[in-house]
Amino acid sequence: MATKETKKQSAENEVMNKQQTAEQPKQTPQQAAEQQTPQQDAKAAAKEAEAAAKAAEAAAKAAQKELEKKTKELEKCLKDLENKKKLASHRAKFIDVLDKLQEIKNELQPSDDFETDAFSLSFNSRQNYGKAEFTISNVAIILDFISYMEGKIEVKITELENQLIK
Repeated sequence: MATKETKKQSAENEVMNKQQTAEQPKQTPQQAAEQQTPQQDAKAAAKEAEAAAKAAEAAAKAAQKELEKKTKELEKCLKDLENKKKLASHRAKFIDVLDKLQEIKNELQPSDDFETDAFSLSFNSRQNYGKAEFTISNVAIILDFISYMEGKIEVKITELENQLIK
């Protein structure tokens, strides 16, 4: 009889244990995480820090690439600006020469004189700069030369203006 009672009591204890376990609330993942050991906390923190470092490194690389791209664009813009500045300077010089040629042309009115004392075209070599190898003082030739040069300079000014517009 003792065995029947012990078996019965064991069965009752098992049922009670099952009921108590069933009545106990189940742990949420948050509660389970709170019960982690300090070593596990340290490992998790290390993994998070490593992931954050990798993300920061990737962001830094992306920012560096973007910076390099923008730098190249700025260098190109600066080079274009310098080129346009040079073209504008050339244009200004041509306009000054054109104005001077127009002044000379106004002073040199066609006359019956073969030569003029006011102006002459001088030709010299670079080796003998300042020493004319020959000069032309004929008014008609000088006026034709000025007209020819005005036409050439105006064409060049137009070319420079078209390049500046681009």
